[in-house]
Amino acid sequence: GRSSMAAWMGVEERAETLRSTAEELVGEDELLPLLHGNPSPVCLDSFEPSVSGRVNIWQGVGKVINVNKMVRAGCRVKMLIADQRTGLDSSEIRAAGRHAIEVWKALGMSSDGVEFLWCSEETSRRAHEYWPLVMGISRNHRVGWLASLHADPENVKCNQLLEPIMKCADILFLEGRHMPDGRGSKRGEYDGQRILHAHWK
Repeated sequence: GRSSMAAWMGVEERAETLRSTAEELVGEDELLPLLHGNPSPVCLDSFEPSVSGRVNIWQGVGKVINVNKMVRAGCRVKMLIADQRTGLDSSEIRAAGRHAIEVWKALGMSSDGVEFLWCSEETSRRAHEYWPLVMGISRNHRVGWLASLHADPENVKCNQLLEPIMKCADILFLEGRHMPDGRGSKRGEYDGQRILHAHWK
């Protein structure tokens, strides 16, 4: 299983395995302390179903390779299916997402330590926690700066301005770094700013 595979790997080897899954590693100095203090940290990955329903080589083989590396390193992987930000109706989104999951399984994605989550379900179920976190992150960023994160800043739609903020909130929300009473936590807002600046600028 996941824990037994990670047991014979040292912390340095686990860290190196995780480094190999990223094109860019932000906060590398935090990785070793994290692994020392947590034998089963949460890794969040996401997938947005395409209009065609197809899964390309990177989305298929590449994702399976990286997820299996995370599992070998002892991580719990949460795969977020981003079903509420595409232009498809709900039935098409679900069909495309289920198809992707079957493709990953057929390609050998580990079934141990991998959890598939639907974004619409998670945010609806705990909306009183999720949306205050989104607002807490967004209030610290100007519209012009958010627009500059996109390829065509002069023609950005409102939903596109919210997209990077929601992706940051997803990371914090699914790892449990939010206030249980539903208010946007100061820690969550700070972490959200770090993620925004690291990954989108």
